[in-house]
Amino acid sequence: MAQTLQHILRQYGRFEEGNEMRRRITDELRRKRMRMVVIDDDPTGIQTVHDCLLLTEINAARIAEALEDNVPFFYLLVNSRAMTEEAARKIVREAVEATLEANREKGYNLLFVSRSDSTLRGHFPAESDTIFETLTAAGHQPVMPTLFVPAFFEAGRMTVEGMHYMAQGDTLVPTAETEFARDNVFAYSTSILTDYIVEKSHGTILPEQVAHLTLEDIRTTDLAARLRDNRTKRYLSTDAFDYRDLRRLAIAILAQFETNRKHQCGVVRCSSSLPKALSGIAEQAYIVAPMQQARGVVVVGSHVKKSTEQLEALLQLEGTAGIEIDVERILQDDATQLAELMARTEEFYASGQIPVLYTSRREVRCDDKAKRQALGIKISQFLVETVKSLPFRPDFLVSKGGITSHDILTHSLEVKVARVAGQAAAGIPTIRVTEGRFADTLYVIFPGNVGGQETLREVVDRLRNQA
Repeated sequence: MAQTLQHILRQYGRFEEGNEMRRRITDELRRKRMRMVVIDDDPTGIQTVHDCLLLTEINAARIAEALEDNVPFFYLLVNSRAMTEEAARKIVREAVEATLEANREKGYNLLFVSRSDSTLRGHFPAESDTIFETLTAAGHQPVMPTLFVPAFFEAGRMTVEGMHYMAQGDTLVPTAETEFARDNVFAYSTSILTDYIVEKSHGTILPEQVAHLTLEDIRTTDLAARLRDNRTKRYLSTDAFDYRDLRRLAIAILAQFETNRKHQCGVVRCSSSLPKALSGIAEQAYIVAPMQQARGVVVVGSHVKKSTEQLEALLQLEGTAGIEIDVERILQDDATQLAELMARTEEFYASGQIPVLYTSRREVRCDDKAKRQALGIKISQFLVETVKSLPFRPDFLVSKGGITSHDILTHSLEVKVARVAGQAAAGIPTIRVTEGRFADTLYVIFPGNVGGQETLREVVDRLRNQA
C-alpha cells in the first residue's frame, strides 16, 4: 500500500547527519586495514561515490594495484545483470577468487559488496550466495550473515517497516507495485524484503533463515550486538530512511571485524547508498564539462517508461536533434542503418547541435528468457558500433541505461580502469576517459530508472553551458 513521504517523516523523522560519523568510519577503515570490494552488476553503481577506482578488467594484477590505492574501496564492474544466472555466478566467482589471490600477501580485511538495483532487479540471491560460498570454500568464514540493504536515497528508494518503497513525488509506492517488478527477466511479487529473499531463492532459503532490522533497531539499540546475535541467519535485511541510518549500520558492520587480525571477510547485497556510507567519503559538487559551450552526444538505450519520458523532455531542448534507431532494422539491416545514422549524426554535430540517438520505444518482447537476453545483446552491440563509429570526439557523452552504458564504456571507449569523477546529478555517475581516441571525453552514465522527467534535459543543458 502506498504511503505519503510526509506521513513517514512525521512518524520517523530524519536523522541529522554529522561529519563525526564519517570520520569515525574512516578511522575504523584505516585501523582495521579494511578494503571494500564492490562487485557491480552494471555500471551505474558508482552513482554515489567519487575518487575511487573502477575496474572493468578482472584480474589479480589489476586488483592488487587497486588494493594499494589511497582510496580504500574500489569497484569491479562485472555487468552480470545482463547475463544468464549461470554466467553471472561464474564471473562473480572469478572476481572473488582474483581478489583473494591479490590479497594473499597483503592481508587486508575485505568487505565484499554485491551492488545491484534499488528496484530489486538482478540475480539475487545467486550473486551474494556465490560470494559467500567462494569465501567459505577458500577457508574464509564471513564474520556476519549476508546483509540485504537495497536503499538508494538519491533516487527515492527506502525501506520502512520491512517494506521497500520507491518515491513518486510525495508518494511512497511499494516497489512490487511499480513497472520494475514486472521486468521480463527479474520479476517479483512482494515489496517486503524478508518475503522477497525467500521468494527469489525458489525454496533454497527458508523464512526462519531470514531476519530483519527495523528503524527502531537501527536508531535505538546496540546495532553491532544485533548483528552478532543474528550470525546464525543466512540473510539479514534492514530498514533505511536516510544516510544517518546507513552510517550507523556501517559502524556496526565494521565492528564485526576484529582489530589486529588479517583476512577477515564479510558479504553485503545492496544498492548504491550503502557503499557511500561505508566509504566515509564527503559530499562534492556536481560535475560539469571541462569547457564553456561544450558539445556532446546522447545515446538512449533504456526503454523503461521513465527513460522514455526523460527522452521526450530532452528532445524539447533547443539545440538537440533526435535520431531514432529502428530496433527491427538492427535485426535485419544493421550495416545500412549504421551508415545512415553516422551521416545524420555528423551533420547535426557539425551544425552545433547535440545529436540524441535513441532506440525505437517499442519493446520487442519474447516468451523465452534466453531469446530476450540475446535480443538485448544484439541491440547493445549495435549501440557500441554506433559510438565507435562516431567521426569526431565529443566533449561529453551521455549514455542512458545500464546495459547500454556498460558496453559503451568497455567496448566503444575501451576503458580498462578509470577513476570516478563524481556525479552529473543525484545518482548519475561520471568518469573522465584518459586513454584512446576518446581521451578527455567526459562520460556520463545515466541509469534508466533514476531522476525526474526533466533530469536528463537538465544534465545535458548543464554540461553544454556549465550552467
